[in-house]
Amino acid sequence: MKTKSTYRFIAAGVLTLGLTAGSLPAHAASATHIIESVHTDAISADITNKQLDLFSYADLPETGHTKLNADDIAFYLPDNPATRMRVPAGYEFIAAEGQQVWFAPQNQIQGVLWPGWNTQDISPGEVAGDSLTMELVGAETPQGGSVEIFQSPQLGQDGPVRIWSSDENFKSYQQPVNSHVHANWAFTQKGIYKLTFRVSGTLVDGTPVSDQQTYVFGVGEKPQDGAVETPSPAATTPAAPVEPSAPAETAPPASVAPAAPVTSEAPAAPAEQPPADQPTTSQPSAPAPEAPRPPAPAASTPQSAAPKVSQPAQPKATSPAPRSRGSP
Repeated sequence: MKTKSTYRFIAAGVLTLGLTAGSLPAHAASATHIIESVHTDAISADITNKQLDLFSYADLPETGHTKLNADDIAFYLPDNPATRMRVPAGYEFIAAEGQQVWFAPQNQIQGVLWPGWNTQDISPGEVAGDSLTMELVGAETPQGGSVEIFQSPQLGQDGPVRIWSSDENFKSYQQPVNSHVHANWAFTQKGIYKLTFRVSGTLVDGTPVSDQQTYVFGVGEKPQDGAVETPSPAATTPAAPVEPSAPAETAPPASVAPAAPVTSEAPAAPAEQPPADQPTTSQPSAPAPEAPRPPAPAASTPQSAAPKVSQPAQPKATSPAPRSRGSP
């Protein structure tokens, strides 16, 4: 369920972002539409008419990269060898070493849900500091369950970069605009997870904006009895499809370290060299895992790579693709 908090609204021309309608239609479907086995920007944000909106994107087989009402969909991670893993040494913040968890990887693996988040519909210069605050404000989990969303360590980093977590110390994150990011999602129990995120920022004219949305993830359990498999697009005309990555050569074994970072569409480069403690587009700096607020993740072009057994693969990066306000 969505709760919107926009402190000041000023009428302006509607930005359609390549859709035939200027905003998401009223929710008509009563069934939950299941998103599984595809790339999805589960948490996506846009600013239209000085109002911040949260929704989802998914690369659907028939309609390509499609904008969806988050209230009408749920994400599904089935219980199978491709999604199960044993917690390796150095990742005890997820669960005890050797414990089985369910895993949506940072690198794309063919046939496995690949969730991330997306601020590409918000251009540099729209919000102060070209950055948004993304917070995990609620986590309804199965009994004994917890969730960890983190990036695997890059060269020179001491360990994984924790982003959001059931741990109270990892609830808030600063995310640059015009970014497309992926991370590892680890769930410690099978069942239904309802994760509520709030995204907020300040427009360059000083107007505070925010939106809040609950996203449903089913782990080893379909989110709703009788749910249908084909999601309902939020617009009659889908955005241009995103070219899929090649499939991984093999499915990941049950006991591997999480995959290396994979993100895409880096934010526009800053005019000046960032400070030493701030991330760059190719390699973000990161504090030790215990730090309460790690830096925003780097962005690069998505790749297809299975997790490595002993050491996560190193990240790759590309220059950002130009962005048009005509499409998401």
